[in-house]
Amino acid sequence: MIDFGTLMKYLQANVDSSLERDHFDRQIRNICQCIFKSAEELIDPNDREYCFELFGLDIIIDENMHCWLLELNSNPSMDAANNQVLNIKLRLLGRFSYFS
Repeated sequence: MIDFGTLMKYLQANVDSSLERDHFDRQIRNICQCIFKSAEELIDPNDREYCFELFGLDIIIDENMHCWLLELNSNPSMDAANNQVLNIKLRLLGRFSYFS
């Protein structure tokens, strides 16, 4: 697992220097919208306040820089296999102010 910034640096240095984050953001956002639109009635059917669900999406990028959904995890692991993974997950949790 690598963070998106590291991925972008790698792709710009080794694949296409003109690649921009927005190229992937649009594709990943579209994948997410399709997933959650198809399951919107199953996610929090009781409309609870002050809670959230965490999903893990595994996305691959093909040789044409197209993003594809590999799998969706409704219960992603929060284990930290190494410091890089730990930092990514801590930044994710830090986005929710009540964890800070």
